[in-house]
Amino acid sequence: MANYERMSTKKLNEIKSSLQGEELKTVENILAERQAKKDMAEANKITAEQAEQLIEDSLHHRVQIGQINASDEVEWLGGYITSAKYDEKKGQVYYNIKADNGDRYKKVHGANLFKILDEVQVIEKKVKEKKDSKPREKRVFTQEQVNEILKEMHANVGKICVKNEIEGRIVGVTLDKRSMMFMYKILTNEGKKIHCAYDKLNIGDFDEEGQQMQKNHVSRRVNMNSETAGMTKAEKLEYKMAKLKEQIAVLQEQIAKEQAEKDMAKEERLD
Repeated sequence: MANYERMSTKKLNEIKSSLQGEELKTVENILAERQAKKDMAEANKITAEQAEQLIEDSLHHRVQIGQINASDEVEWLGGYITSAKYDEKKGQVYYNIKADNGDRYKKVHGANLFKILDEVQVIEKKVKEKKDSKPREKRVFTQEQVNEILKEMHANVGKICVKNEIEGRIVGVTLDKRSMMFMYKILTNEGKKIHCAYDKLNIGDFDEEGQQMQKNHVSRRVNMNSETAGMTKAEKLEYKMAKLKEQIAVLQEQIAKEQAEKDMAKEERLD
């Protein structure tokens, strides 16, 4: 005899007409049993309104889960409901449970060997201990030390340098007065601009281009210091902005001149 228990309901209905005797009786009993279970499940369906009330009444309640041991005896394991979900299609409420031994379980409302108790689990919120964050100590320098470090750094502008195997050239210096961080401005060989702490950089020597850059740098600083002597910070900023506008104007004039020359050359070729 075929194993009809393992066949789907659809398959059993298809072969039913070709059976007779004991086989037909077996299939009819299986189909009847399945229909009865289906009818019972339909009758026991929970509405959305009922589910909402069930979930509200059971959340965080203690539960007992029955487990059959090797001696066919029921052993009860305690735990509590951590959350619940309503399956509208099946009309059932499913509980997520955390057992006292740390295991996780999922149980349907009304399941065998499953009890929801009146006792409510006290959930202790874990408070993260705040780590003692030590504020970053601001490095302290005297004005004399600041001047000495900047003097040394300015003297390196134009030199070849290496940072983490990235080669480039020092093109400027900067000082963050809030953190007292002395930084080199670097132009890498790939054309990228990066920064590096003054005491973390491998500095090489001047090449021909670097020597010229150093001369220009010194010249600009001398001119800037002489022209802005006695000015307030606001006046120095205004002066720098004016100088920048002058440089932009010169560049624009140069670009326009080059474009005019190109246009003239193009007209001459056409003639």
